[in-house]
Amino acid sequence: MKKFWDANYPGGSYDAIGRRQGGVGNQTASQHTVQTVKATGGLAQSTDYNKPTRQPQDAAAISSSTQKVAELKKALLEMERERDFYFNKLRDIEIICQKTSEPGLTETPLFRDITRVLYATEDGFEVPEGTALMQKS
Repeated sequence: MKKFWDANYPGGSYDAIGRRQGGVGNQTASQHTVQTVKATGGLAQSTDYNKPTRQPQDAAAISSSTQKVAELKKALLEMERERDFYFNKLRDIEIICQKTSEPGLTETPLFRDITRVLYATEDGFEVPEGTALMQKS
């Protein structure tokens, strides 16, 4: 840009009216804008042909996709509530089992089955370090 300025600026004080070469002359910028808008019929002329335009079918697809996203969000919230509900129930059962200290009760097959189910892991699951699990029988 500096190279262009140096090549085209003759030096001395800047004479805006002289640079216009008798064009618009004494008009202010707002008057020039009004004349430009009147000349183009109030429409902005765009030369950007690479800009994508939205077609009516695009609007329908966007509307459909937005509706599907809303439905999926609603389903996700319901599933999270259900997950939390059952997790809290299992956690309560675990706390009851951990508080049970009666020797006769902890030796029953039912108690062992409950603790086995509570502390069972899936293949590939690793127990975090520092977490003690009850021994499987």
